Amino acid sequence: MKIIISPTKKMKTEEYISPLSRPLFLEKTKEILSFLESMSDEEKARVWKVKGKLLEENLERLNAIDLSLSGSPALFSYDGIQFTYMSPSSFTDDMLSYAEEHLRILSGFYGLLRPMDGIVPYRLEMESRININGKGDLYSFWGSDIARELEKEDSLVVNLASEEYSKAVVPHLSKNVEVVTPVFLEEVKGSFVTKGVYAKMARGEMVRFLSENKVNDKEGIKEFSIRGYRYDDSLSSSERMAFVRKE
Repeated sequence: MKIIISPTKKMKTEEYISPLSRPLFLEKTKEILSFLESMSDEEKARVWKVKGKLLEENLERLNAIDLSLSGSPALFSYDGIQFTYMSPSSFTDDMLSYAEEHLRILSGFYGLLRPMDGIVPYRLEMESRININGKGDLYSFWGSDIARELEKEDSLVVNLASEEYSKAVVPHLSKNVEVVTPVFLEEVKGSFVTKGVYAKMARGEMVRFLSENKVNDKEGIKEFSIRGYRYDDSLSSSERMAFVRKE
């Protein structure tokens, strides 16, 4: 079983935990970096969708990128809602071992990351439209590479990534791979809605739950019941696992 999650725009550097490995697609990352360095500041601003102080900060960060450095572990390098509620800094050794085997972080810059891969801070969303080697965007640039790597060892993918990132993977997986997507719904006056912030919280907590309980199959995923969510079979299907709570 492999669990895929999205990265975050906001990043940090972990100084006290050393990485154990290098990213799998580092040569392709070097291609992206070289292309970004060749762009004008105005072009970079359009790709990053930033301006002013945030643009200056990202220009400085890009200029400082050195892919030969070991960096810090990917699991501890992202700083957003999902990672806050996952709280990897409090993982036990057993939980970290589980994450290293089962968890994968998707990235527009690195493609696919294992938790202990060393990375450096960057800004590049998967939906960014940059034309590298005739590829019109990053979806085309990565093609089926990420999917092929994921399906080498497992036939079940648990999709906890956002649509922006999951569509860089799921459409390319072979028919032999089963994909299940947990969704987190709020029941409001008889209707079921997804609220983005709550869904991000729940995704992080589900990763933590799976790691704590060493879950390896769909039946184990159904046991998730944190923050009032409960699995609802009537709203689920073979490809979707619905977890509902009343607001």
